[in-house]
Amino acid sequence: MSFDTSKARAEILRRIRTAQKREAPTAHDRTAADDYLAAHPPGPLPAPYANRLAQFTAMAERMASTVETLLAAAQEEGSLAKGRAEISIVCCP
Repeated sequence: MSFDTSKARAEILRRIRTAQKREAPTAHDRTAADDYLAAHPPGPLPAPYANRLAQFTAMAERMASTVETLLAAAQEEGSLAKGRAEISIVCCP
């Protein structure tokens, strides 16, 4: 399911510009911003995790959450049938 948020985003930015008494950026402004970003590469990023699922599980459990890995949709139905009425997050790798 995909929502088009471009109209809402444009309206939010319009209200911010109005409050700041600024005009919408011109093509020259956008080009200058693109040039600036190209000349200034991002800083160092953390190394990617070798096993994202293990990292997610460790972080979730550290926050007192429970994680259950389901391998198939049929297994998911069986898990739900066990009486687990509350599901906060479903993460499928």
